[in-house]
Amino acid sequence: MTAAAECLNADIDSQEVLAALHKMQNGRASGNSEFPAEFLRYAVAPREEATDDGSPPPHQLAGPLAQLLNAAFTTGCVPEAWTTSLVTPLLEKGGPSDTANYRPVAVGAPGVRLYAAVLNARLMDF
Repeated sequence: MTAAAECLNADIDSQEVLAALHKMQNGRASGNSEFPAEFLRYAVAPREEATDDGSPPPHQLAGPLAQLLNAAFTTGCVPEAWTTSLVTPLLEKGGPSDTANYRPVAVGAPGVRLYAAVLNARLMDF
């Protein structure tokens, strides 16, 4: 395997997760998930646990999320909740009574969107 291909197969680390979390947008639909993406994005320790140098408090879920994404990556299996999306018809043009005037919009769970963002970043850097 080439060195370039090895970077694609390396373990997902918490820095990659943090970078992907930073790119996730607030206020988006959570699909069929019980929690919005903001739950993952802003899971930081209380301000009292901030470091002495003034840097922000550590992210509490970056490590566990990296472990979860690594398990999905190495096994090729994702959590069951990530395999379905909420599909909503969106009126594109024309009259609302004609079903041909709609296009489907699928919204996945925040976890699968995070996984896709990490993998997309790797592929774009490749």
